[in-house]
Amino acid sequence: MENEALNRAWAVTPGFIIWNVWKERNKRIFKEEKANPQKLYDLILKQIRETVSTTVHNIPENPPSQMELRTLRLFGLQNIIPQVLGKKKTAKNTEKECWQPPSKNYLKFNIDGASKGNPGIAGFGGVLRNEEGRIILIFHNH
Repeated sequence: MENEALNRAWAVTPGFIIWNVWKERNKRIFKEEKANPQKLYDLILKQIRETVSTTVHNIPENPPSQMELRTLRLFGLQNIIPQVLGKKKTAKNTEKECWQPPSKNYLKFNIDGASKGNPGIAGFGGVLRNEEGRIILIFHNH
Protein backbone atom coordinates (compact mmCIF):
# COMPACT_ATOMS: atom_id res chain seq x y z
CA MET A 1 0.00 0.00 0.00
CA GLU A 2 1.22 3.46 -0.87
CA ASN A 3 -0.96 5.24 1.67
CA GLU A 4 1.21 6.63 4.49
CA ALA A 5 -1.71 6.76 6.96
CA LEU A 6 -2.51 3.09 6.37
CA ASN A 7 1.12 2.06 6.53
CA ARG A 8 1.53 3.85 9.86
CA ALA A 9 -1.72 2.42 11.22
CA TRP A 10 -0.68 -1.13 10.31
CA ALA A 11 2.79 -0.56 11.79
CA VAL A 12 1.55 0.56 15.22
CA THR A 13 -1.52 -1.68 15.58
CA PRO A 14 0.23 -4.86 16.81
CA GLY A 15 2.13 -2.92 19.48
CA PHE A 16 -0.99 -1.18 20.78
CA ILE A 17 -2.94 -4.45 20.85
CA ILE A 18 -0.18 -6.33 22.69
CA TRP A 19 0.43 -3.50 25.16
CA ASN A 20 -3.25 -3.02 26.01
CA VAL A 21 -3.97 -6.75 26.27
CA TRP A 22 -0.95 -7.08 28.58
CA LYS A 23 -2.20 -4.24 30.78
CA GLU A 24 -5.69 -5.78 30.85
CA ARG A 25 -4.22 -9.16 31.79
CA ASN A 26 -2.31 -7.57 34.68
CA LYS A 27 -5.41 -5.73 35.90
CA ARG A 28 -7.34 -9.00 35.94
CA ILE A 29 -4.60 -10.92 37.76
CA PHE A 30 -3.30 -8.34 40.22
CA LYS A 31 -6.22 -5.98 40.76
CA GLU A 32 -9.11 -8.32 39.99
CA GLU A 33 -10.53 -5.71 37.62
CA LYS A 34 -12.16 -6.52 34.30
CA ALA A 35 -12.53 -3.94 31.55
CA ASN A 36 -15.34 -3.91 29.07
CA PRO A 37 -13.95 -5.40 25.80
CA GLN A 38 -15.55 -2.55 23.83
CA LYS A 39 -13.65 0.00 25.96
CA LEU A 40 -10.40 -1.85 25.29
CA TYR A 41 -11.15 -1.86 21.54
CA ASP A 42 -12.05 1.85 21.60
CA LEU A 43 -8.85 2.68 23.51
CA ILE A 44 -6.69 0.82 20.98
CA LEU A 45 -8.38 2.61 18.06
CA LYS A 46 -7.96 5.97 19.84
CA GLN A 47 -4.24 5.32 20.31
CA ILE A 48 -3.86 4.34 16.65
CA ARG A 49 -5.74 7.46 15.49
CA GLU A 50 -3.66 9.75 17.74
CA THR A 51 -0.40 8.24 16.53
CA VAL A 52 -1.31 8.34 12.85
CA SER A 53 -2.81 11.84 12.96
CA THR A 54 0.29 13.29 14.60
CA THR A 55 2.86 11.49 12.44
CA VAL A 56 1.41 11.45 8.91
CA HIS A 57 2.48 14.52 6.96
CA ASN A 58 2.61 13.48 3.31
CA ILE A 59 -0.58 13.77 1.30
CA PRO A 60 -0.73 11.08 -1.38
CA GLU A 61 -0.89 12.23 -4.99
CA ASN A 62 -3.72 9.84 -5.83
CA PRO A 63 -6.92 9.37 -3.86
CA PRO A 64 -7.14 6.15 -1.82
CA SER A 65 -8.51 3.03 -3.49
CA GLN A 66 -11.86 1.64 -2.34
CA MET A 67 -10.06 -0.98 -0.24
CA GLU A 68 -7.81 1.67 1.33
CA LEU A 69 -10.84 3.87 2.01
CA ARG A 70 -12.68 1.01 3.76
CA THR A 71 -9.59 0.31 5.87
CA LEU A 72 -9.17 4.00 6.73
CA ARG A 73 -12.81 4.06 7.86
CA LEU A 74 -12.26 0.95 9.98
CA PHE A 75 -9.48 2.74 11.84
CA GLY A 76 -11.46 6.01 11.93
CA LEU A 77 -8.80 7.69 9.77
CA GLN A 78 -10.90 8.75 6.78
CA ASN A 79 -10.38 12.43 7.63
CA ILE A 80 -6.58 12.18 7.70
CA ILE A 81 -6.33 12.44 3.93
CA PRO A 82 -7.92 15.56 2.38
CA GLN A 83 -8.80 13.80 -0.91
CA VAL A 84 -11.16 11.51 1.00
CA LEU A 85 -13.30 14.55 1.76
CA GLY A 86 -12.82 16.05 -1.68
CA LYS A 87 -10.44 18.73 -0.41
CA LYS A 88 -7.45 19.84 -2.43
CA LYS A 89 -3.96 20.00 -1.02
CA THR A 90 -3.27 23.50 0.26
CA ALA A 91 -0.15 25.12 1.65
CA LYS A 92 -1.95 26.39 4.74
CA ASN A 93 -3.86 24.16 7.14
CA THR A 94 -6.97 26.04 8.22
CA GLU A 95 -8.06 23.52 10.84
CA LYS A 96 -7.23 24.48 14.39
CA GLU A 97 -5.47 21.78 16.35
CA CYS A 98 -6.09 21.73 20.08
CA TRP A 99 -4.49 19.78 22.88
CA GLN A 100 -6.73 17.00 24.19
CA PRO A 101 -6.42 15.52 27.68
CA PRO A 102 -5.56 11.82 27.97
CA SER A 103 -8.13 9.10 28.69
CA LYS A 104 -9.27 8.42 32.24
CA ASN A 105 -6.52 7.00 34.48
CA TYR A 106 -3.82 8.01 31.97
CA LEU A 107 -1.22 10.76 31.84
CA LYS A 108 -0.07 12.63 28.74
CA PHE A 109 3.55 13.66 28.34
CA ASN A 110 4.17 16.44 25.78
CA ILE A 111 7.77 17.31 24.99
CA ASP A 112 9.58 19.51 22.49
CA GLY A 113 13.08 20.63 21.72
CA ALA A 114 14.99 22.90 19.41
CA SER A 115 18.54 23.81 18.50
CA LYS A 116 20.22 26.80 16.96
CA GLY A 117 22.58 25.13 14.55
CA ASN A 118 24.04 21.65 14.57
CA PRO A 119 26.02 21.61 16.75
CA GLY A 120 24.71 24.63 18.58
CA ILE A 121 22.74 25.89 21.53
CA ALA A 122 19.86 23.53 22.22
CA GLY A 123 17.05 23.19 24.69
CA PHE A 124 14.12 20.99 25.52
CA GLY A 125 11.14 20.95 27.80
CA GLY A 126 7.99 19.12 28.58
CA VAL A 127 4.84 18.91 30.62
CA LEU A 128 3.04 15.92 32.15
CA ARG A 129 -0.73 16.29 32.63
CA ASN A 130 -3.50 14.14 34.03
CA GLU A 131 -6.92 13.32 32.54
CA GLU A 132 -8.28 16.67 33.77
CA GLY A 133 -5.46 18.60 32.11
CA ARG A 134 -3.85 19.48 35.43
CA ILE A 135 -0.09 19.83 35.30
CA ILE A 136 1.75 17.11 37.23
CA LEU A 137 5.30 17.95 36.16
CA ILE A 138 7.10 20.58 34.08
CA PHE A 139 10.74 20.37 33.06
CA HIS A 140 13.18 22.20 30.81
CA ASN A 141 16.87 22.38 30.13
CA HIS A 142 19.16 24.28 27.78
